[in-house]
Amino acid sequence: MKIGYQWATATPQDWSDIDSKDWAKLPDKGEPIGGEVIDDTPGYVYQVNVQGVCYTGDKYAVRDVPGTDDCEVFCINDDPEDYDPLDFYAHVWIFRPLAPDPDRGGAINTRQSHILYAAPRAFERLQAFGPVEGRILLPWSDFEYPPENLIRYGIWLPDQLSNLHRAARSIRGWREWSDGVDPSRL
Repeated sequence: MKIGYQWATATPQDWSDIDSKDWAKLPDKGEPIGGEVIDDTPGYVYQVNVQGVCYTGDKYAVRDVPGTDDCEVFCINDDPEDYDPLDFYAHVWIFRPLAPDPDRGGAINTRQSHILYAAPRAFERLQAFGPVEGRILLPWSDFEYPPENLIRYGIWLPDQLSNLHRAARSIRGWREWSDGVDPSRL
């Protein structure tokens, strides 16, 4: 499945794409420890986009689900420099290939599911919002990290550079993932 990503670099670029099976091949600068210089060498992720769902986090991972055409996308926020451990949370989205949607007259649509794992204080805050359609909320203690070789790290950028990254990106919605589908079916 196509994965869009944007590197956190000194010179902001538009989205790049990679097949989910190749995610582990992306450059990896390792976990930021402070004092990193933002240069133009890829290795820190600014944002990920799959079927129009965008992620910003401390850690990202993508893996294909064995025996299917599905992929899982992880966005993890667990940096103790940024969050109290009681506020850690992680999104795990499962993306399935686009398919006809009977609720939309057979038009092609996305098929996604979302699990949100949250540490106790974050869990309470999220639970207070009430149920969210399509999302399952589970305790942080149930979260299992993806394999280390799949993790790519995000890094904080100064506000001005962050704004330049957002400006450099083209708008990409779920239709960008519809290669080979008759446009009249979308």
